[in-house]
Amino acid sequence: SMLVEKLFGPDVLQLPYYGILHANLGDLPVVISRTGFSAEVGFEIYLKNATLNADVLWNALLDAGKEFNLRVIAPSHIRRLEAGILSYGQDMDIENNPYEVRLGWQVDLSKPDFIGKDALTRIKAEGVKQRLRGLRIGGAPIEWYNEDFYHVLDSDSGEQIGFISSAFYSPSLETNIGLAMMPIDQSAFGSKVKVILPKDGKVDAEIVRVPFVDPNKERPSQSLQSGS
Repeated sequence: SMLVEKLFGPDVLQLPYYGILHANLGDLPVVISRTGFSAEVGFEIYLKNATLNADVLWNALLDAGKEFNLRVIAPSHIRRLEAGILSYGQDMDIENNPYEVRLGWQVDLSKPDFIGKDALTRIKAEGVKQRLRGLRIGGAPIEWYNEDFYHVLDSDSGEQIGFISSAFYSPSLETNIGLAMMPIDQSAFGSKVKVILPKDGKVDAEIVRVPFVDPNKERPSQSLQSGS
């Protein structure tokens, strides 16, 4: 927050969670949002005419961040998973609909006609056949990205009933966690299943609610003070 305050002034700290601010960095028009991909306190900067000035903004941020020891990294995979933030292409893709992946609250069927409205209206009325759920997973700590989907098995029959798209060890919860696509009739919270991990083979797992950590988003939505 100190970096964005330095660049855009103290008003940026008054942005509410998911609020936006139109501003300028020198001659560059930008949109700043109080959002992020890790559920930590964060800001995202969207540059207008990015194809022309992306390198200018990039270098300006790096230069301004030197006094804060700014480093270029990717968002924390662990934190985005703990927060239940989905990764497109990994946890969902064009074959999924919003109701399957906990995003039905973003669909406003009262709007005038839009692409997909008829299909989404029907899906909501009929209900989905599968749903993305959280899993607490046993076994040794998962310390790297899963290169393929991990299979989820019925505890009694041993048949595959679902698959895990993202999994990692959560330091906050001291257990492995993951996101799994499960059939709707086998996705009740508290249900026990088996998961096949590359190193451990079959391990026990339990279906739980998502987000795994900070469900009310108190951490990213906290009030910010100048110089913090």
